[in-house]
Order: sequence, then structure tokens, then C-alpha cells
Amino acid sequence: MIGFAEYEPTTDETANDVMLPITPSLMISNDTSLVDAVSIFANDSLWNSWFQKAGLGEGECPLGNRVLFVLRGNRITHLARYKHLLGLPLRMIVFSLLISLESRILTILQQKPKESISFLFDKRLDKAVKTCKDRKVKKQSDGSYSPQEILNSTTFSDRCRILLKFNRGLTNLPFVNKSEAKSFLGRLEELRNDIAHSRHNEKIARDPHLLHQILNSLLHLLKALEMPLKGNLFENSKIAK
Repeated sequence: MIGFAEYEPTTDETANDVMLPITPSLMISNDTSLVDAVSIFANDSLWNSWFQKAGLGEGECPLGNRVLFVLRGNRITHLARYKHLLGLPLRMIVFSLLISLESRILTILQQKPKESISFLFDKRLDKAVKTCKDRKVKKQSDGSYSPQEILNSTTFSDRCRILLKFNRGLTNLPFVNKSEAKSFLGRLEELRNDIAHSRHNEKIARDPHLLHQILNSLLHLLKALEMPLKGNLFENSKIAK
């Protein structure tokens, strides 16, 4: 295989006349991770260079023209477009990363559970207490639920909000300020809910750069939360407030 055709030729054209070249940059191994494949689709310079050299136009390569050829050994066995990456396997990868983040945040907050739950709004605290009841959690001798169990009954959004409000500091976050952190964690919450409820995310479907950015930032955040540090949440950031 030396090329491929994107459209049906007319009667006076040969396949060679309309064939587009398959360059090494368009080939990936069949064991390439889905996360790495997303970064390839988001690499505009790679696609624009191929698009222009192939004579398809002088501008940017549209997402619909971006095709990768999957190699098994030395044979091309599959074609992959960006839309093919957005199925269940990648959704499960993203969801597992979000679950890991949620678990990591909970572990950090459990260092000071009583102080952590003090940052919950009354309605959110009442909901967590109700969840404890629904889970049939054993009460303490005074008839209340322990702060640890209340934290265990909070939601992903609850834990993110507590982490941002806990300015006495259990860890440092890799964001310039709280506004940036809040915006990113809000986007993760939306993505988590979309995956959990099998909803289609139009923004990500149209923009591989957005998915690439989210994945990179999520992996960076998980790494940053591996080693909790003392001090203000943003003390190592450019802006502390």
C-alpha cells in the first residue's frame, strides 16, 4: 500500500491521479496508547504539513481529513480517525483517571477529616449524612457519624470544593490561582458526569486539542497530588491568592 483515495475518481482519472501519500508520520503501531493517539490528532503542525504537501489546500488540515494508518508488524491493518477514539475504551480510561483523582483527594482530606467537613455547605453536609444513613454506616457513641464516614459519603464535586477551600493546606495544586483550579475541576466534574451517564460531549468530539489538554492536565494533577506538601495550597504558584 502506497496511498489512499479520499473520494471517487471521475471516469478520466486513474487512482494514481487522486491518490494521497501515506507518509511515515501517518502510521502508528497497533500498541500505541489511546492517550498518545489523541496527542497525535491534536498535533496541528504535523497534519497541516501533510495536508499542504499533499496538495489538498494551503490552510489547516480539517479534522475530517486526519487519518492514521495502524501497523501490525509491517502491514497496515486498520484506519483510525479521531471519532474512532471516542468510544468506550477511551471513556473508561478517562473515567478511571477521574476515579483515581477522586480517591486521591479523599485520602488527602482524610488527614484532617473534621476540619475538612467544616467546609461543606449545610445542604451538602446534610446530603452526606443522609448518604451515611443509606449506607447503614455505624454511628458513634454520641449518635453521630464520624467525620471520616461523612467524608466517605461526599461526592466528587464536594471533595473538589473542600480541597480548594482548605487554604490551611494539605497539598499544593499545579494551578496559577484558585480561579483556574476551580474552572478545571468543574470541567472534570462535567466530563465525569457525561461519561457516567453515557452522554456525548460535543466540545470534545469537535476538538482533539481540548481532550489532549484535559488528559495532560489531569495526569499532571494526579502526579502533583501524589506527594502532599505543607503550607498554602498555592504557595508554589505564581499567584498565591
